[in-house]
Amino acid sequence: MENEPQEPQAPQEPTGQYYRPPTSGGSGGTGAPYQSDKPIGIVIMVLSALCGVCGIAAAVGVGALGAAAASQAGPGTDTAAVAAASGLAAILGIVMLVSGAVGLAVGFGIMKSARWGFIAGAVLYGLNAIMSVVNLVSGQMQGILGLVISGALCFYCVQRLTGKIGEPPV
Repeated sequence: MENEPQEPQAPQEPTGQYYRPPTSGGSGGTGAPYQSDKPIGIVIMVLSALCGVCGIAAAVGVGALGAAAASQAGPGTDTAAVAAASGLAAILGIVMLVSGAVGLAVGFGIMKSARWGFIAGAVLYGLNAIMSVVNLVSGQMQGILGLVISGALCFYCVQRLTGKIGEPPV
């Protein structure tokens, strides 16, 4: 009884918060998240949160500044122009806030190696790269850094989706 052969045991499935069911492609089909997804997702979320904070500051700050300027206006001051500029700045701030919220969601999806995060990231950063190219063509050279960052993130998302970098996300 002591020398009986033992039955081979099935391999244990990995446990933890990032386990993915096996997939049918890539390098072995483990479905495990790629190790750089988490830091890239965190960086995207931090930058998106900063965008949202700037949006709130622009919406509130410029709106308050416009209200103060309109109340201090003397005769001959065009209060309609001040109100219009304040309104446009408030709208820009709201757009930045929404953009930051969408970026937070995309960063979270990428951090969790979720397929929807990479799809949304490829679309979002692809559109951002196209808009940066349009700005460069129209003569606005300040968009070079944005083009590089958006292009790199779009490339990363597409490469992860196709499985050329790490396992394809589930």
